[in-house]
Amino acid sequence: MHGVDSVANTIVGGPALEWGKRTASGVTHKGTMADGKTVQLVKAPFWLREYNILDTPQLGKDEMLLSVGHCRPHAFILQVEVDLPVTSAFFKSVKQHMGLFGDHVWNHVVVLFTCGDWLQDTTIEQYIAGEGNNLKRLLEMCGGRFCMFDGTGDRESQRRELLSIVEKLAQRNDGRHFEMDQNVIQSLRQKKMDVEEKAIRRREKYRRRQKEDTGESLSEITIVLLGWVFSGKTFVGNAILDICEVGGRTECCVRETRLLKERQLTLTVMDTPGWWKFFSANMVPLAVRAELLRATSAKDCPQHADTSSRAFLLMVPADTSFTSEQLQIIWDNMRPLGEWVWTRTMVVFTRGSWLEGFTIEHHIESEGQALAQLLERCENRYFVIENEVEDCRVRELIGAVEEMLKDKMSEAQPLESTVKAHEQPIPAARRCDEDKDLSKMVEVLFKVWDWRSWEIEEIEKRYAKRSWCSSSMNEPIKMRGNAPGSKLVRLKTYHNREEMEDVLRKQICERSLEDVMKIALQIYFQKGCGAFDIVSIISDNNKFKPEWKELFEREWSRREIRLMEHVLVRLQGWKEYHSDLSEPDPATMKISIDKAIDWLEKQGQYSPQSSKDSGVCDV
Repeated sequence: MHGVDSVANTIVGGPALEWGKRTASGVTHKGTMADGKTVQLVKAPFWLREYNILDTPQLGKDEMLLSVGHCRPHAFILQVEVDLPVTSAFFKSVKQHMGLFGDHVWNHVVVLFTCGDWLQDTTIEQYIAGEGNNLKRLLEMCGGRFCMFDGTGDRESQRRELLSIVEKLAQRNDGRHFEMDQNVIQSLRQKKMDVEEKAIRRREKYRRRQKEDTGESLSEITIVLLGWVFSGKTFVGNAILDICEVGGRTECCVRETRLLKERQLTLTVMDTPGWWKFFSANMVPLAVRAELLRATSAKDCPQHADTSSRAFLLMVPADTSFTSEQLQIIWDNMRPLGEWVWTRTMVVFTRGSWLEGFTIEHHIESEGQALAQLLERCENRYFVIENEVEDCRVRELIGAVEEMLKDKMSEAQPLESTVKAHEQPIPAARRCDEDKDLSKMVEVLFKVWDWRSWEIEEIEKRYAKRSWCSSSMNEPIKMRGNAPGSKLVRLKTYHNREEMEDVLRKQICERSLEDVMKIALQIYFQKGCGAFDIVSIISDNNKFKPEWKELFEREWSRREIRLMEHVLVRLQGWKEYHSDLSEPDPATMKISIDKAIDWLEKQGQYSPQSSKDSGVCDV
C-alpha cells in the first residue's frame, strides 16, 4: 500500500524509514515513546490492492504468516486509503488475506485511515457513512476500531491516538498477544527450510549451465517476446533495444533491430500482443491470435529462414502467483506456434525487485508444481529481471539467449516445415452457447482496456498531493465529453457512494446484458462516479455468473494496479509537480467514446433508436 513509509515513521517516531517498497520479506523496527514505552513495528509483506488471494505469490503469503513470529503482536494495523474506493473486490481481498491468520485475528485489528487531508471538510464519520456497505462490514469485523492519519495534522497527536487505541485493545484482550497455531508456524518453518534446500540445488544447476560454452558467437538473433497483458514484454524489449519505454498496449507485432558493435551481433526484437492472464485462449481476439502466429512466420522474418537464430522469451512476473490455471492458458495460447517453440523458449521473470531478501529459486520452489512444469518444458532455462534493468543484466540476458541458440543449432530444422500449417487462415475458436455472453463481455473489456489520458491525470492529482481532484465527491457529477446515447444513464445530482450503488443496482437488475454493457461503457467514459468501473457495473447484472464476475475482477484489478504504479513512477520522476493539470480534452474523449460506440454498433449491440426505446436510467 502507498504511504507505508509515512505511517511507519509516525508510529515509531524514529528515523526516516523506507518501508513502502513491496517485497517478499518483512521489516522490523523499534521506537520509544515519551513515557519510555517501547513500540515494535513489523511490516509484513503486503498484498496488492483488490488482488484475489489466488493471485498473491505463495512466498509472500508464507512470509506474511511468519512475520507474526518476529514479535508477539498486540494489534494488526490495517491501512485503508480514503482517496480510493472501498469496492467489493477490495473488501474480499482484505478478508481473504487477513483470513490466513485465522478468524480470531479480527479481535486484534485496528483500521488506520490514511490520506485524511483528501477529505477536507468531510469528517471521517461522514466518509464512513457515505462510503457504502463494504467499509461498514469491514469496520464491524474489526469491532469498530479505527483511527485516521492525514498529511497536515500533528503527527505526534495522531501517533498518541493510534497507540491509545492499541493499548485499549490490549486491555480488552486482557493483555493477551495474538497467537498463531504453533503447528502452523512449525509447518511453515519446516517448509521454508525445504524450499531453501531445493532453491540451492536449483541455483547450482543453473550456474553449471551458465558456465558451459558451446562455441563461437552468432551474427544474427531474433528474440520474440511472449506473455500475458502486463507481463512486462515491452519493458524487457525496450531494455534489450536500449530505448525509452513507450506506453500503450501492443496490439500488433512490432519489430525493431539493434546492432551490438562490441559483439558484432545484429539483434532483432519482436514484441507481440499479450493474451489474457485469467481468460481462456478461446477468449483472445482472432486479431491477437493472428499476430502471435506472425512470430513464427518465415514471411515476417525472411532473413531468418530457420529456427537456429530465433529465440522466444516468455514473460512471467515474479510478484504474482503462477497456478495450473495460468499454465493451461499458456499451453493453449502457445500451442498454435508449434512444439518446436518450446525448445527455444526461456522464461524471463519480470518485476524481480519484489524478491528482495530471496532468490528467484525461492519463488520457483515456493510456488509449486505448475511453475516447475513450465520450467521443465523450457528445459529449465530462466532469467530474472529487476524493475530497473542495468546494462550488465541486459548483456547477461542476451548472452543467455545466445548460448541457448548455440546449444540448439544441431537440432535446428527448416522453418518452412514447422509453420506451413500455421500460415493458413485462422479458424474461429469453438465456443459453446453458454460462453457467448461471456465472450461479449470480454470483447468489451478488450476495447476499454487501454488507459485513458484523463484516468492518468486524475490519479496523478490524487497521488501528487493527495488532494481533491476534479471529480471530487462534494461536486456535482458532470458529463465528460458528448457521448452518443448519453440518455441511457443520466447522472443528474450528487450522490454519496452508498446512494449511487443502490440506485445503479436497482436500475440494471432487470436490463439485458446489452443494455448493461452500454450503461457500463457510458459511466466508465463519463467517470461520473469514482466508485465504479466497468467490471463492477457489469457484474451486478443477475445474468452474469459468479465465476465470470471473479475473472473480471481479477483481470481488471491488474489493470488498476499497473495504472497506479505507472502514475507513481511518473510522479517520482518529476522534480516539481504543478497542481493545475488540465482537464481531459473533450475532442479526445469524444473520439474514444465514438470508437467504442461504433464497435458496439458493428456488433449489433447498440443503436440510437434502441437506446430511446429502452428508457432512461436516472441516477
